Amino acid sequence: MVASPSWVVVLALTVLASTCGHAAPARRDDHDLLHSGAHDGDTRHTGSLPQVGAAPGPVLSAYPSVLTDGGGESIEISWTTTDQFTPKDGDRILVSCGPRATIDDHLEKGGEIFVNATPGAPPFVRSPALINMRCNYTFLYIRGHTAHPGGTNEIADRPGGHTVGHDDLATGAVGQHMSRRSVTPADGGIAVLATVVVQLAPGIASTPTQGHISFGDTDGDMWVMWVSASRAVPTVHFSTSPDGSTGITEVRGTSGTYASADMCHAPANETNQQSFIDPGWIHSVLLTHLLPDTDYYFSFGGADGVSEQRQFRSRPDSATSGTPPRKEVRFLAFGDQDWDTGPGGSPTTADNCLRDALESGYRDFVLHIGDIAYAEGTGTDWEQWSRQNEPLATRVPYMVSVGNHEFDYTSDTNHNDPSVTDGNYSVATQPFPGDDSGGECGVPVVNRFKTPSNGNGVFWYSFNYSPLVHVVMLSSEHRLDPGSPQHAWLVADLARIRGVGGQGGSAPGPWVVVTLHRMLYTTQLCEEGDEINALLLRRQLEPVLREYRVNLVLVGHQHSYERSCAVYDGVCVDNRAPSADTATQSGVSEQAGVSIPPQASIGYGPGAARGTVHVTVGTGGAGVEKCGFDPSQYGNLSLARANQWGYLRVAATTEALTLEFVANVDNSVWDTTALLPWPEAQ
Repeated sequence: MVASPSWVVVLALTVLASTCGHAAPARRDDHDLLHSGAHDGDTRHTGSLPQVGAAPGPVLSAYPSVLTDGGGESIEISWTTTDQFTPKDGDRILVSCGPRATIDDHLEKGGEIFVNATPGAPPFVRSPALINMRCNYTFLYIRGHTAHPGGTNEIADRPGGHTVGHDDLATGAVGQHMSRRSVTPADGGIAVLATVVVQLAPGIASTPTQGHISFGDTDGDMWVMWVSASRAVPTVHFSTSPDGSTGITEVRGTSGTYASADMCHAPANETNQQSFIDPGWIHSVLLTHLLPDTDYYFSFGGADGVSEQRQFRSRPDSATSGTPPRKEVRFLAFGDQDWDTGPGGSPTTADNCLRDALESGYRDFVLHIGDIAYAEGTGTDWEQWSRQNEPLATRVPYMVSVGNHEFDYTSDTNHNDPSVTDGNYSVATQPFPGDDSGGECGVPVVNRFKTPSNGNGVFWYSFNYSPLVHVVMLSSEHRLDPGSPQHAWLVADLARIRGVGGQGGSAPGPWVVVTLHRMLYTTQLCEEGDEINALLLRRQLEPVLREYRVNLVLVGHQHSYERSCAVYDGVCVDNRAPSADTATQSGVSEQAGVSIPPQASIGYGPGAARGTVHVTVGTGGAGVEKCGFDPSQYGNLSLARANQWGYLRVAATTEALTLEFVANVDNSVWDTTALLPWPEAQ
């Protein structure tokens, strides 16, 4: 861990003194009830149960017995084998953090670890890396099977023990535990043979985690957000020098949270280890009046915990008269990331993007084009994804949009959909209804991210970055047909950039990049439903894209990479025929496309029709597509395509918009091209 500079430590003490007497922000009524008992210094033993006399169980131990930083520590759980106890096939260790809904309730991913009962096998297992979720971790040694549906094995966490069914009783202690337990119940229930609790070290629950930054309404705005268990007033300290010698500014913000009752339907509105968990306090601080195109050093937290110092660069002046003028803008883009796909997948995308930001100058912003954590109602997925991406997202403004896995739902009887502004809470307003969000209906993403407020929150908005780039973030999960609120907003937004009807004068103006989660064009096989949806989106959006000279459309949804020609109405219009397929590149995909070097730019000759380049980059880490591509089946529009993980690097100058797809497998630039400006307005 990098040590914080001395001025951060001094400021932490200053905040401690200055916040005395400030009222704690209001929080939802059920938030405290959901809290797990991991208050700083709390010695209650989550999972401890009254001891009963019965057959001896194992002595269960945990090492380490305390999580000291919450940054991802693996715990070794060991047990003693005696004449009265030996492991059996099917024995398992269940891992939980905070309240459990049933005896065998456990974390969805990595929360069930089977014991090796082979004679002579090592008497221990290792947990996955455990992060700071503001709760103590409980490990149960389990034998037997879950009770039949309707059984009485539900429990309720509360100080002093649990209420349990099936007489599943055991005692617990921090770090080590000996339990006695009767045999597995005759009705097929489960037996808890031993319990051990690993606590968070004092102060860890209040440590700021899940930090990220994002643009506000003006060039001089920057949001800073993070999560903790702290009720202290959220505060950011920032300076233009790492040691604070140029002066230090303190800004305070607000805190909030969300509850299971805020979700639209199950499983997101059910409280258990695999559905809703307490998200903690979500803190937001808005920095304003930042100097243009300036490096800032900042820390965030409160009186009881401060982050490491991080660094970001503020936005340049977006006015054409801005000083000094920015000659190049560099940013990164991908969609469909997830967090648990292992090496080469989601964590590699986060790591490689951070490397490109720090070493190659791609630090202006990141576009995450929907399907972020793939939580689908599982709150721990938001915790894990946020931790994975925090090093990147606290250094580069992280701009998100929603995909089907953040928003799509099937019912909303309590009118919880946060995107509704006209009182119409009908599921029928969704163009592609389904239950892909697991009932979240956008609630976590709305609470966890800030965006410019010129549209409809995180669902659709836009921003400028210098005079060179204008980015529009749309939601394919909301209506985009003419007459819909989003379509009307899009036309108005582009008219401000290109002029009414796209007649904005002779200058080409900024590069216009539009993002939405679902594709308008695809040659991916085994995705017939997506092709039908793409045809619908084309009819709704292509006239607008052409009228307002949109240069590039970035999408995700399909977990592959694909780049089209400049296309309109299903026809390549850039006066250059697609190249034939070539052999596999970089040895990474049998479905490799053709790599077009920058000198073979996509441009427009005299009298050329006008079209937009479409790039699918749903390659952030979610499982790659299994089927190949068939360009001829869908119009021979595809110039490059591959089923592999990676991300897009984009560099904008006044002369060209250069695209590079970087493959995670070897960090190579697998595909590259350059777009030239549209013809002048006609």
